[in-house]
Amino acid sequence: MSIEASVEEMNVATLGYHMQQFGEILQPIIPITATPQSRPAKPTSTISTLHTHLEKIKFVGWGNPRQKWENWVKTMKAAHSPGWKRAGIYDAIINSTLKIPQNKNLIFWFAEKWSPKTNTFILPWGEITITLEDMMVLGGLSVLGGPVTSHVEIPQDCEALSQLKEAYKKLIASPSKKARFNAWMNEFMENQNVLEHEAFLALWLSKNLFPSVRDTVMPETFNLAILLARGQKMALAPAVLATLYRDLHFLQNTILDLQQGKSERVLQEVFSPMYYMQVWVLERFPHVRPYGVGNIRDDETRLARWANHVNKSTDYATLESGTCRKQFVWRPYVKDHTIYKEYATIEKINNDELESFARCVRVSVLVGLDISQQYFPHRVSKQFGYNQDIPAEDLNIESNDDWNEYIYLPQRKYRGHMSVRYKEWWKSEPIANQDLRVPLPPKMKRRKRLRD
Repeated sequence: MSIEASVEEMNVATLGYHMQQFGEILQPIIPITATPQSRPAKPTSTISTLHTHLEKIKFVGWGNPRQKWENWVKTMKAAHSPGWKRAGIYDAIINSTLKIPQNKNLIFWFAEKWSPKTNTFILPWGEITITLEDMMVLGGLSVLGGPVTSHVEIPQDCEALSQLKEAYKKLIASPSKKARFNAWMNEFMENQNVLEHEAFLALWLSKNLFPSVRDTVMPETFNLAILLARGQKMALAPAVLATLYRDLHFLQNTILDLQQGKSERVLQEVFSPMYYMQVWVLERFPHVRPYGVGNIRDDETRLARWANHVNKSTDYATLESGTCRKQFVWRPYVKDHTIYKEYATIEKINNDELESFARCVRVSVLVGLDISQQYFPHRVSKQFGYNQDIPAEDLNIESNDDWNEYIYLPQRKYRGHMSVRYKEWWKSEPIANQDLRVPLPPKMKRRKRLRD
């Protein structure tokens, strides 16, 4: 089970005392009789001394929409918005027209706190992380549907795939030897091409969700684009979150290299849509938000709240003071979910919203186009409204197909508590000289890019 009821001695921070409390805790946790492993080590804060080197890193996957792309989105929206909504990509495509001002200081400060072992940020007061719920609400991406590694099967779709490949071959035979975004748009945009929609989605996936080569349409997205064009829902949220985890690992490794004087090994480019990570910070820490951020209009996506706002000047000292535990917003999205009530409930998982939430709170493997990452929501239970106990590290990650039939939903306004033993565990000193470096994950094997 991913959630378990228990009676634990909880530290109720707002009241300042301990109490026996019945509550729900995300599993797996260590048994009461077991000796917990050492807690994650807190990184040494040296980020301010590395700024000159880090500033050179380019965020290739950062959304920077051009007018031509916005026009194409407008045209495709008029023709295909019902299909986008069926596939669960409507909001995500609209998000691709937004410009989020970049705050590199914020990203580097949090990257230094990243633990690739737990896929969480290690702050002095606890662990927090970007979750599937964040990707669902901020990214407008689905946690449900087929894996992004799915392939087309029916003859009509196979023919569409063949034609996209031919267009790709034509462009890579050009002097640039790449399928540049602009050239791809010129090939398909408003040319009455029967594959315009599929080509549009391939560009969107290559530019906004899974960029891996600068300004280039990637053929690895073609199968996925065709399936989405047919209105099929695909699990994009886990795939994009996996790329964010991977690139936070790359950034953390670069920071460790710089701390050891290895400036020649500085990362040159980051490809994942790292603006999702920046917006996650702004949602969670009000004191580092840009000035003038208002409420969301009914016709806007959640991400639109953060578009076109000039970032507050956030030097590293400001980030230190603005990211303390008291400033953290544990549950910023409760108003976005209709599943939460004014009281706790146990619900049968019988609709997409409940099944989506169930996937958000279960330990699993995030499957991307060419990578996989482990997902540990039990380490950040309070972000979902549950109580926090010491998380287990020896995990048996079960298949995502075997879900519990019912789920416990905390009340809308409930802010979970820490167990007393968790608080004591977090106060304990970690193992001395704990190695913060973790080997980078290997890429998953891909099929050959083009198959005749």
